[in-house]
Amino acid sequence: MIGEKVEYAFFVVASAAIIGALVIVAVVPDHYNISSVLLTLALVLITCVYAMRTSDIAKANTIMAKEMREQTVVGSRPIVIPRPVHAPDLSDTYKGQPDERFQWFEVYNAGNGPAINLEVIMLNEEKKSREIQSQAYLRADEYITYSPSILGNHLDSTCYVLCRYQSVIRTNPLQWYETWVPFTPKVSQRGDYTFVTVGETEFKESIGKLAY
Repeated sequence: MIGEKVEYAFFVVASAAIIGALVIVAVVPDHYNISSVLLTLALVLITCVYAMRTSDIAKANTIMAKEMREQTVVGSRPIVIPRPVHAPDLSDTYKGQPDERFQWFEVYNAGNGPAINLEVIMLNEEKKSREIQSQAYLRADEYITYSPSILGNHLDSTCYVLCRYQSVIRTNPLQWYETWVPFTPKVSQRGDYTFVTVGETEFKESIGKLAY
């Protein structure tokens, strides 16, 4: 609003200077120097207005480009989720809660774009890395199977499956996406297989690659 008022004032003064110069040339030809000064003043004011307007347009274009890039990043972002999978050979009942028993995970990309540099990490109760499976590229609507091999070493303790990955759309600073799923390894009543119960999924973002 203030910028528009300044531009309007410049235009008024410039217009008055031009009109004044023309009048002086027409009425008093001998005062050409005065008209020249007025025309120069008008040119300076018009140049200032042009520069201000150009700067405003450049700022608007920068903001628009940033917003478009943000929309592109969001629209093509991968969302990798470890989905627990029921083992088909388990019996139908376990303490009345068969839906809570899972034996492995499907690491599924539910987003709109591919995930790159994917790492599926099992962490112990202290959130220290114990097992890593890497995948260079995971397309949208595709999955890989992840079955931790060391569940028996962490029975009845809270562990985590961490999916850490990036988008193909590069960001500055470099951004990593993380999906956390807590789970608890358990052994069956007969002791013939190990399964897990899972908690709530949590999504995080980080700048740079964190160490676990």
